[in-house]
Amino acid sequence: TIGKRDSNNKLHLYKNDSNISLSYTVQSDSEISDSDFSNSKVKVDNYNKIKLNALYCLQAIIKSSPKLFYPYWDMFIPYVNDKSNKSLLSLIQNDPIPQVRATAITTLTCMVDGAKPYLSVATDSLFHNGLLYALKTENNISIINLIIKCICVLVQNSSYDKISTNYPVIIRDNMVPLIFHDDDKIKESALHCINILLDSHFDSYFLTKNLDIPKKLLKSFENINVFKEKDNYTIINTIISLIKKTESNIVKTESYSILSTIARHDIEIIKENWTIIKELIDSGLNDNNDLIKINTLKVLESYTQAINLNYDQRHENFNLEWWEDIINYFLTQINSENPIIRATSCDCISNIPETIFEQMN
Repeated sequence: TIGKRDSNNKLHLYKNDSNISLSYTVQSDSEISDSDFSNSKVKVDNYNKIKLNALYCLQAIIKSSPKLFYPYWDMFIPYVNDKSNKSLLSLIQNDPIPQVRATAITTLTCMVDGAKPYLSVATDSLFHNGLLYALKTENNISIINLIIKCICVLVQNSSYDKISTNYPVIIRDNMVPLIFHDDDKIKESALHCINILLDSHFDSYFLTKNLDIPKKLLKSFENINVFKEKDNYTIINTIISLIKKTESNIVKTESYSILSTIARHDIEIIKENWTIIKELIDSGLNDNNDLIKINTLKVLESYTQAINLNYDQRHENFNLEWWEDIINYFLTQINSENPIIRATSCDCISNIPETIFEQMN
């Protein structure tokens, strides 16, 4: 709909209180001549171009004046399950043109990015519910990926302590099936979203509980699972399995990043799986892909830092012999041509406890 211009509106946006509509009337086939059909198609094409250009303009406004734009959020956010009532969420969920849906998602992502001070509880809930609904109903792979990325930005800008609904758990549970998607980019985005949630709302139980794998995904899970026992259908084992079995560098890189997050928050989970994780570290540091090497080193960095912070309580489990074995990993990478690899190796060395340094020859 087109609204009337508000004379007090500094951004010169339109108030959505007019009865004027951009919708067009569709005639029956018997009423349409060839020329009418051609004209009708032109009108539809023009209407879609108007929507796209309006969304591009909205993105430009949001990027240039986010604080000034904030008071007008409710003109673009409210979702009513009515195709005649247009909002960004209704466009994402209902518009038949993929480019319009994709542009609406990127516009919504622009709104949410850096908007933590402006997000209210009601707005937060609308965003979460609308995007999760869109995630379940969208079939276009590129748009699914955009929706996941928008959810990631929303997670980073939401204050979940103020919302009664446990959205971190709901989002996480919606991301788990996407780990087994056929498209590697969707796998990577889903893993990245789980990683963000783990870092901000760490839950050891989520990592170790048995997953209820839907039947349609069970074969995909079994194809990558290196733990054959049925009671090992857990997220931690899925991440380990992905690293060992996947051929996709982007999926492997994000999986190593999740291991790094786990190591930062829960030493025990890493210690319990250390034998196989050590194999993954060997493999990652010998990979030709620098991003995989960097994220592998970050697993060691996070793990050694967490150990060092409470070393007085853990020294029996991580003695001189253990550290000497680990130091070899750092030393093999410290002369790398990649400056990030060199810097991360130095960070790992700085995590060696003082008492261990004193015991070294």
